[in-house]
Amino acid sequence: MEKTWSFSFEKIHKVNYITIFAMCLLMSLTTMSMTNFVINIDELFPFIIVIIVSTVVYFLKLKDMTKAIIFSSVIIISNFGYFLLGNFNEKTIASDILVFIAGIICATLYFRKNLLVINAVLLDTCVIILFLVNPSSILSKNFSFSNMLNFFVILNGVIILIYCLTSWGGNLIQSANNKSLESKELLDKLDLLLLNIKESTTDLDNNIDIFSEDINLVNATSDDISNTMGQINIGVQEIVESILGINLGIEKSNSSLDKVRNISNRISATSNEMKGNVIDESEKINSMNSTMKMIKGAVEVSLDTVNTLKGSIDKINCEINSIYEISAQTNLLSLNASIEAARAGEYGKGFSVVAEEVKKLAQQTTEIVKNIYEIITEINLITNDAVIKVSEGNTAAEEGTKVVDNVYTSFGKIQEYFEKMSEYLDEEHRFVENVVENFVPIKMELEGIGSITEEHSASTEEIEGIIREQGEKISSMASAIEEIKTLSKNLKDLSSNR
Repeated sequence: MEKTWSFSFEKIHKVNYITIFAMCLLMSLTTMSMTNFVINIDELFPFIIVIIVSTVVYFLKLKDMTKAIIFSSVIIISNFGYFLLGNFNEKTIASDILVFIAGIICATLYFRKNLLVINAVLLDTCVIILFLVNPSSILSKNFSFSNMLNFFVILNGVIILIYCLTSWGGNLIQSANNKSLESKELLDKLDLLLLNIKESTTDLDNNIDIFSEDINLVNATSDDISNTMGQINIGVQEIVESILGINLGIEKSNSSLDKVRNISNRISATSNEMKGNVIDESEKINSMNSTMKMIKGAVEVSLDTVNTLKGSIDKINCEINSIYEISAQTNLLSLNASIEAARAGEYGKGFSVVAEEVKKLAQQTTEIVKNIYEIITEINLITNDAVIKVSEGNTAAEEGTKVVDNVYTSFGKIQEYFEKMSEYLDEEHRFVENVVENFVPIKMELEGIGSITEEHSASTEEIEGIIREQGEKISSMASAIEEIKTLSKNLKDLSSNR
């Protein structure tokens, strides 16, 4: 790629510095040649000052516009001082005047209108001052106002022409620089675009290869798809036949479900009847349980009464034993009394009679006590048997109460089971009803599916024909892909040659 030109202050600074240095050197040699190369410091002083100032300014790090102003104005100012001090030579006045123009030209090299205006104003000011202070330095002995006016007009006319040149040249350079930058940007974009094209063509080639393989694969599988569609068509016909069979099965299932529903209703009715019987029996068992509890309470009372009676009989036995002992002692006392009465003789007869009566009473008492003891003993035996029987009855009542409680609990559980079974039967009945209701839309949907599958059968035949057409188009597409691959290769070669 060609290099683009760009405006550089550094280059112009260097050109002006070399030009000023060369001009000062040549003018110094010219001045010395007129005096047979005799060095005159007064005449060479301006040139030395200009060289020193230019050198210092060139190597100092100043702003570019500051350097431009100094480089262009130092020539005008030094030449102004040269004329003002009267160091000019009438033989070289024309070349000395051209030095002013050299300052303008140095400013023109920067192509800055404002810099040219500054130096033009500076030059006009210096010329006017010279006309006022020492007019002969400019016009020599031919000084007149008209000559001064002509000189001033010609000088400014030249400056105006240089200004126009600077303005147009600056615009042209700026435009050229802008165009150069735009061209560079466009070239950069073009390079980037070509790079992207190169990368894209590489990706395109890869994608084309992949796509070509896919096309070949699709082309290879299209025949399989066509065969598969034929098999699908056969399968659809079989599905239609299966749906008809399913429809018949659903009708049979509806008949079976009607039977199941009737049986479920009968089971539910029987279950409800049994549930009522269980509830009645449960109530009876509950009443029996209450009766058993009452019997158990009565038996417990009887047991307590018999136990109390046994205790009373035991107490009576104790009392009878006491009476028996008393009668025995009474009988013994009556015997002793009879013995004593016999000893007393006549005096003891009355007492003997009484003793005999007491003895009889004691014997009778003993007999009665024996009879009572025998009766009490028999009652005691009967009471003991009664205690045993009542105890056994109490135990039996307790066991009967437990059995009745268990039976009552069992009937309660049976009642719960029948209630749950009733709920299950109700749920089963609802499920059967739902199944019957659901079979209706299923049957309708199956009929719809049957018609749809028949339509699908026709559609599969159409799809099979379309797939054949697609296979032909895929073959054409494969050929087009090969052409695209060739064009991509040409584009890649073109981008590589850029």
